[in-house]
Amino acid sequence: MNISVYSWISVCAALVGFAGFAAAKSPAPTKGRIPNEAYEGSDINIDKVPDYIVAYSRDGSECGYVHKRDLFAELSPAGVSERRLVVVDDTLTKVVGHMVSGRGFVPLGKSDDQIPRFEKIEEPTPNEGP
Repeated sequence: MNISVYSWISVCAALVGFAGFAAAKSPAPTKGRIPNEAYEGSDINIDKVPDYIVAYSRDGSECGYVHKRDLFAELSPAGVSERRLVVVDDTLTKVVGHMVSGRGFVPLGKSDDQIPRFEKIEEPTPNEGP
C-alpha cells in the first residue's frame, strides 16, 4: 500500500488537530485540601478529593501538591517505608521536591539524608494492675 507524502501529512495534521481538540476539552486539574465531605466513616471517597492535594513541610507550611493517585496508590509489600511522592508547585507543572516516608518534604537539591528522620514516638505501655 502506497501512501503519498501529502496523504501522510494530512493524516498527521488531522491526528494532531484531534489531540489538540481533546486536550482543550479536558477539564483543568483541581487542587486543594481533602474536603470534609470526602470522609465517609473511616474511608475516603476518592471521587470527592481534588486531583492534587496540598502537601505540607515539616514546619507546617504549604510546600506544593501531591497527585491523589500517588497518595492513594496501593502500598508495596514493604508498606509505606519505601514511598517517595512527587511534590509539584502551584502551577502543577514543576517538581519542587518529594515527600519521603519517615522524613517528610525533601526539596529538590537536597538528599534524603540531609533531612532528619522524624522521631519515633513510643506507644505508652498500659499500666498493669497488681
